[in-house]
Amino acid sequence: MKRLLAVVLLLAVLGGGVVLGTRDDTTTPAGESVVAVDPHGAEIGTVRTLAVSRAQPPASRPGVLLHGRLVEGQMPNAATEGTVLSDEDCGADPRGISNCLNRIRLAGGREISVRHPHAMAEVPCLAPGEPVHVVPS
Repeated sequence: MKRLLAVVLLLAVLGGGVVLGTRDDTTTPAGESVVAVDPHGAEIGTVRTLAVSRAQPPASRPGVLLHGRLVEGQMPNAATEGTVLSDEDCGADPRGISNCLNRIRLAGGREISVRHPHAMAEVPCLAPGEPVHVVPS
């Protein structure tokens, strides 16, 4: 049993710590920095920014900046922090773009609802419980 455990640990070390598509934040033997990523390629622990507008925005592209259209609630006056409460109505249109409906609780307790246009294969949905930086656009 100890030998099996030693082999498993050795394989984990030699495999670079890759487990189920994620990597631990660490430094490789060559001194390169390794950043944890989720299966969609976004850095784990990165707080994404949601630019909220009153007009229909373009679909969000891969990266940290997302776009959303305010559908309910009061537009924030300035940048604020928020927490995603829901992710609903995510069916894709014929072009493969989903217009997910997300409720977000802003700092101070106010809630807004936004439509987040994105191709799910390229940009992950906003997930309930996810912190998000909200900026008026």
